[in-house]
Amino acid sequence: MLKAADKPLLLVLLVFQLLWYISDGWLSKVLLNIAGYDVNFWESIKIAVLGVVGSQFVPLAGGSMATYYLFRRLDVPAPAIFFLMITWSILIGINYVLFFLVSLILLPATIYKFIPPQIFIVLSLLLAAIILLLIHNGRLFIILWKSIGSLINKLSKKTLVDINWVEVFVGKLFASAHLLIKNKLGLAKAATGAFLFFAINLTTLYLSFLVFGFKPHVFTLIFGFMTSMFLALITLAPETPGVMEASLTAVFVSLGFPTHITVFSLLLFRTVSFWLPLAFGIWSFLKLRKENIIKLD
Repeated sequence: MLKAADKPLLLVLLVFQLLWYISDGWLSKVLLNIAGYDVNFWESIKIAVLGVVGSQFVPLAGGSMATYYLFRRLDVPAPAIFFLMITWSILIGINYVLFFLVSLILLPATIYKFIPPQIFIVLSLLLAAIILLLIHNGRLFIILWKSIGSLINKLSKKTLVDINWVEVFVGKLFASAHLLIKNKLGLAKAATGAFLFFAINLTTLYLSFLVFGFKPHVFTLIFGFMTSMFLALITLAPETPGVMEASLTAVFVSLGFPTHITVFSLLLFRTVSFWLPLAFGIWSFLKLRKENIIKLD
């Protein structure tokens, strides 16, 4: 199977993967500029790669921890880094939702029979949560969270749900969103960066199939990718090696993609997007260590 891979197309795939990291670094730089701090573009790209590496060692939180630590070592204040993390998540999340909704509308009619009705139930709940979050700057969402959390804690006779953190989080969320919206030019740049980040990632996935001679339907690909992202997320460890691979494979095979091509294509995609950066990440780590940006003591 590997011998049948299109070698020139494989090179194009690697170029797109490089562009993905560049777009990630550029988006981080733009958002920090909005927060009032300028960072070197190259350093921002290296930190983006190291964030991916961090997620390999500490699933879910590792990327954020590495990003926070490294930007702090560059003397970026903690509030600016929190602004970066919150607005980055908002912009990427908006792209995820928009791409998913478009794919849902433009899916081939034959694919709908593969979609379990539970997907629409989950989408409805997520939409309701977003609407609640937007009403009165999140006040209704906070009241609902505290009410449900208090009830769970009362019934369990233990503090299973922290009912206070949500108020702080929602406050920071809206403060960051307002700052982002006020900077019209910065918002346009950040929105462009977020779109490129997501679109390039999808292009890399598409090329991973095309390398082996299979041309997937674009919107089926997007739908499958988004569905597998959700399935991996509910494990609470979406970046754990093997979880995302298994989720992607299960979804695309269920959507009618050839099994053998799906396995090889997704292994290729995860290799270039998740495992290949490890070598560059180690090199970046050593370089930043030499520049005294990273300290181990």
